[in-house]
Amino acid sequence: MQTISVYLNKGTPALHAAFRSSIVSVSQKVCTDPVMIHHREQELGQQERFTFSAWSSGEYTLATRDVVRSFVAIVISEWVVRAVEPVLTDYLLKRECAIRQIESTEDIRPFLQLDHADVQRAKIYKKVYEYLDQEDSLNLGGFIRFRLKEYVQVLKEATISAIDEFLEEKQYKEFVALLRHFISIQEAQCEVIHVVAGENQEFLLYDHNEQPVILPQLDHLRLSGEGHNRDEDFLISALMTLAPKRIVLHSLDDQQMLMQTLVSLYGERISHCSACAHCLRLTINNPFTYNR
Repeated sequence: MQTISVYLNKGTPALHAAFRSSIVSVSQKVCTDPVMIHHREQELGQQERFTFSAWSSGEYTLATRDVVRSFVAIVISEWVVRAVEPVLTDYLLKRECAIRQIESTEDIRPFLQLDHADVQRAKIYKKVYEYLDQEDSLNLGGFIRFRLKEYVQVLKEATISAIDEFLEEKQYKEFVALLRHFISIQEAQCEVIHVVAGENQEFLLYDHNEQPVILPQLDHLRLSGEGHNRDEDFLISALMTLAPKRIVLHSLDDQQMLMQTLVSLYGERISHCSACAHCLRLTINNPFTYNR
């Protein structure tokens, strides 16, 4: 008979219930024939012991031992992903929010990106299986703390990344709201501005007479910053400087984020074109013509 003992500290009824549920679930899904695996529970002071015993209807071999070891590893990996991960994530999220003085965690949860559950199960299974190759008992609390440090670190990094993304979007929305207010009280300075994407992803501007609009006072924006963000900063600054009544966007369908920003800023002033010479040929070498 092969026996493995798993210890779980008291004080967490939900985790105890989830561990029992994982045992039942794995027992129903995993066939261990010709090995029969039974488990029993026993209270030991501040801990509860789950003892897994394996009986073989045939000859007892090392393979028999591997069956019970694999069974316990599956149970623990299932339990960690289904029950422990949400508790750990919630704790890490609340702790990080407290450090950054963020009152609520609910708005941040949609930004939480965790590894696929099957990937995590496989990693945890391997850790448990290798540990039980040398030991016949395992303390779940200590195992998570000392043997699953990499896993806990992944959860921690995911929560930090979620908060960073949340704060970035919050700042973006506040910035857009401020710009929208400024634009709403700004007097129009020209009738229309056409926005055309150039060969190198820079933005070219044309007035109502189809003449290029040059803004030397904004040249520093083209020389600073990084690539795409630099060009977007230039475009928004240029439109705010020109203050047009209408803005026509040409062939910017592949830049959805930029288009959403412009629509949120200018609303009904924005229109789209995909049928002029420039839009169809996608080259700045062709004359710019726009069918009004």
